[in-house]
Amino acid sequence: MTLDYSEFVVSMWPVLLAWGLGLVGMVVCLRALGHAAPRRSWLALHRAEDGASYSLGFMIVMPIFVLIVCLVVETTLILVTKIGTTYAAYASARSAVVWFPSGVSRDTAEGKMKLAAVQAMTPFASGATHHQPLSSMPSPSDVAQYYAAHRSFADKPGAVDYIGAKYRYANWAVGVKSDAGMDFRKDVTLTLTYKAPFHLSSVGRFLGTRDFASGFYYYPMTTVVKLENHAPRNENANPSNRPLGISYVPVP
Repeated sequence: MTLDYSEFVVSMWPVLLAWGLGLVGMVVCLRALGHAAPRRSWLALHRAEDGASYSLGFMIVMPIFVLIVCLVVETTLILVTKIGTTYAAYASARSAVVWFPSGVSRDTAEGKMKLAAVQAMTPFASGATHHQPLSSMPSPSDVAQYYAAHRSFADKPGAVDYIGAKYRYANWAVGVKSDAGMDFRKDVTLTLTYKAPFHLSSVGRFLGTRDFASGFYYYPMTTVVKLENHAPRNENANPSNRPLGISYVPVP
């Protein structure tokens, strides 16, 4: 697999910048809170005007500090989700290089490609009630199959409603596009897009895009991967006697 690692800087620079500034802001606020703390005793907070002056520093700095902490948490979640898109893009590209040369219709191959990406992104998707989209609903059978697989492998399976909500969000937020085909001389390039949600609108309105239908903010991200084309290495693509270019020898 070929992955352009500059994407982590080029496509994510606003988030990286906000994350770095947030860390700096946390240090500055902690220093300010330390200077605002009473140096003699916490009992000084109860001493008339002295106590009020000590409390004033906390009242001014604390709300700013909480907002900066929320900014750092939100941007950290976005960066972790970006890492998840690289795995999802690889899984989708692997599906593309298998299904496109298999002889199925392009719609079927694209559906398999999207399904692989959605399943890979579900662990990173949001299951919050205020992040539930109103369109692009998945098939109930797909959700049921995913939850059955989740119960088989998870030590402590999540609630079916929560896992289903995450799957529905991933199905809405994921988009895949590929140039996969039957030409074995051309590598397969796949582009995955994902809408990473913000949990706080106060942060999302500065860094994200609003989905007006659902009312929440998200950060659009793109990941591109390239895989070798696994189409048959001959001009007669997918012949009946050698499907996918593999010679099958019957067992006597």
